[in-house]
Order: sequence, then structure tokens, then C-alpha cells
Amino acid sequence: MRKELSFIVTLSDDQRDRLRIIAFKEKGRILRFVAQYEAFIKDEWRMIVRYDTAHGFAHKDIIHHNGNIEKQ
Repeated sequence: MRKELSFIVTLSDDQRDRLRIIAFKEKGRILRFVAQYEAFIKDEWRMIVRYDTAHGFAHKDIIHHNGNIEKQ
């Protein structure tokens, strides 16, 4: 049976930085995941960097302030 795990961890005392985690697990193994750092900037949550397996392998996306995404 596939299970989804999802939670948010606050990283700063002022609660303006957080880590969002989403993972899909089956039989004790992680099948897919997203770990995303977000910051509260100019009255909204913005993605800064994301690690995920969206393309079938683990990789990092850096999200620039202009919306461009740099894949690594």
C-alpha cells in the first residue's frame, strides 16, 4: 500500500523560513520525494530551492527571484 507523507518544518524563530517535505512510500521504501525550502518575502511564501525526483532521478532546482528555474 502506497502512503503519502507530508509535513512542514519551521526553520527560524520568526517563522519566515520553512522546509516543506512530501514523500511517497511503499513497503518501507521512498518511491518519490520533494524537499523544498521556502521563505516568506514581501508578504508571500516563495520557493527558493527544491530537491525532487520529478524526472525519474534526484535533482536540485534553484528558483530565482524572477521566476527562472535553474536545474542542477
